[in-house]
Amino acid sequence: MARDAHDLDAWLRHRRSHLAEGLKSDAPEMVDKLDRRLAELDATLRAQRSHRVGKKPPGVVALDSFARLASEMQMLDASNLHDFRKGAKKARYVAELAAHGDAQARQVGETLKKLQDEIGDWHDWLVLAGEAHSALGDQAAGFTALIEAERERHFVAAMKTASKLRGRLMGEWLAVSRRPASRTSASLRAVRLAARRGPTSP
Repeated sequence: MARDAHDLDAWLRHRRSHLAEGLKSDAPEMVDKLDRRLAELDATLRAQRSHRVGKKPPGVVALDSFARLASEMQMLDASNLHDFRKGAKKARYVAELAAHGDAQARQVGETLKKLQDEIGDWHDWLVLAGEAHSALGDQAAGFTALIEAERERHFVAAMKTASKLRGRLMGEWLAVSRRPASRTSASLRAVRLAARRGPTSP
């Protein structure tokens, strides 16, 4: 298996080197796009702060954003878990941009980061398993099986974390939301039902 690991490492180094050239050429455009998005979020938060008393604070705005995502993606599995992670970015950015002056926003941002990190770990193993198959084919079945086992372990952990933290954030959203009780309860019930059904294997 040491030889298999060495061969995979060599293949990955070659592939990363090849892909790096494209990333370098695209980097300036990607940085500009990110800067524009961050500026838009910052402007939104500044506008929120300047509004009259009674408007929602950034922490609640972030919770609202996450609640919409949770309502749109009630059932999570291997096919949409990474998209859920990406969808949580907006709420996390809103929370983190206001974290210094808003304790609730800081807490929401930290929870969302933990959620994204756990799902990100699984996605890294998912990608690595695919690359191992591409690099080694059927010549290293034992080695690729070990990678796949790690992928599955991280998938289960990510699903458990997603269920737990989604429930926590939805509970916080429910506590601060001023929406009609029927609509709020329906959204929360749908998310709780999805959480009780547990992880869905890929």
